[in-house]
Order: sequence, then structure tokens, then C-alpha cells
Amino acid sequence: MDIDIVEFLAKMTITFTAEADDFLHKKDIFWYLGVLKDKKKRKRKLTKNEKGNFGEVRWFDLEEAIELIPFEDEKEIVKKLILKVIK
Repeated sequence: MDIDIVEFLAKMTITFTAEADDFLHKKDIFWYLGVLKDKKKRKRKLTKNEKGNFGEVRWFDLEEAIELIPFEDEKEIVKKLILKVIK
């Protein structure tokens, strides 16, 4: 995908204990507003740097994104995004 990052929206830090290892984990989540420049879907391999830095990247329509978000603080970030896009 070919995108332009328009704006940094938020950084969230969460901590949790995983049942698998009973270890306290810390995870940073970064939210960005991006604009898709080319709607053609292309498969490409991640670079070595990308593989080490991205756990998961997924794209949704705004309405669908809100429905899928289980946490209220994250829903507020997406609502903030929607207000920016609608302006």
C-alpha cells in the first residue's frame, strides 16, 4: 500500500501480565492518521526493519474500526480521527 502519514494522533502505553509466562509486559501503541494514495492491493514483503517494528497493521473503514475496538480509550482516539477526516 502506498500511504502518506498525515498526523501523529496518540501514543498509548499498556501493561499486562500474560498467562503464558506470568511476566509483566509493556506495549506501546502508536496511532496515526494516514491517507491511502493508491487503492491497488499489492503484496510485498516487509523489510527487515519493518518485521522487527510492526506487530500488526490492519486497515478498516472508520465505522468498522470503532465497532471492532474493545477499549473505550482507543475508541475515543478513533472518534478524534473521524472528526479530523470529516472537516
